[in-house]
This record gives sequence, structure tokens and C-alpha cells, in this order.
Amino acid sequence: MLAKRKISGAGSSSLIKGMMMRCYLVASGHIRAVEVITAESDTEAVERAFSIFRQQAEHFDGFELWDQARLVHSFKPDYRGPR
Repeated sequence: MLAKRKISGAGSSSLIKGMMMRCYLVASGHIRAVEVITAESDTEAVERAFSIFRQQAEHFDGFELWDQARLVHSFKPDYRGPR
């Protein structure tokens, strides 16, 4: 089941600055969770995605970072088997 997650880096303002991207956390070849990331650049978004992944790496095999239909970054270290 896909887990709903909070918006990272949006702050408390209703006006969100920067780009909103989706970070899909993957396990056993399937999307298991998603984080919405707000960042000023692709580089900043990738750094945030890695941070999110590292905090939960024991649960996931990797992640994909998307800006709408554009794949920004894919991180899939060696497959660790079924979870």
C-alpha cells in the first residue's frame, strides 16, 4: 500500500516557493511511499531526496525523484531482496 507522507520543506506559509517534486520510495520493485519535496533547484531536491531515503533506508531499496513527467534522479543501489 502507498503510504501518504507530509510535505517536506514547505514551511507554514500557504505560499510555497520553489518547485514541488515527488520522491517515490521503492521496495521490491514497487512504490511503497511518496514524499513531496519543495526545492529551488534540481540539485537541492536531489539532496533532500537522499536525506529522506537515508533516514528510512532500512525500509526501501531506492527512490525516484520526479518533477511532473520529468525524471530528475533515480537511485537504486544493489537490490537487497524481497522485504
